Amino acid sequence: MSTITDTREPKHVLVLGDAGVGKTEYIKKELNNGKFEPRYIPTGKFTRTSGYNTFKGGPAVYYEWPGQVKYGDITFPEKVDEIVFMYDCTSKLSYWNVKDWQKKVKEHYGEDEPESKVLGTKFDMGNRIEVSTRHMFWSKPISKN
Repeated sequence: MSTITDTREPKHVLVLGDAGVGKTEYIKKELNNGKFEPRYIPTGKFTRTSGYNTFKGGPAVYYEWPGQVKYGDITFPEKVDEIVFMYDCTSKLSYWNVKDWQKKVKEHYGEDEPESKVLGTKFDMGNRIEVSTRHMFWSKPISKN
């Protein structure tokens, strides 16, 4: 039996967003780690998950901050290569709150702010969708300021 050993430095990814947007499931999917859990189980504390990212092909470390404490103090990891801001398309509030998460990141990292992307989830929820792609393209864009 052979073991794959990847000696590359892992990519460090911080995942932020309101409670219930799917951060944990996103990380599990990226690392091919476990089955989808349809029940909502809130993340109770800052978590660090390591593994091999099968999509991007390399070692990765994911940091997840619980969405329930959005306005509390966030302990940001010092080494972050990428930030993923997440929202739930069945909740306009979670979409608009991405600006608050971006503001906290900007306050902490300043000019050294890592590369980031905004990711919407739950587009398969049919008539429960509140934030459509049309809404995103025709509304005021989320700014980093």
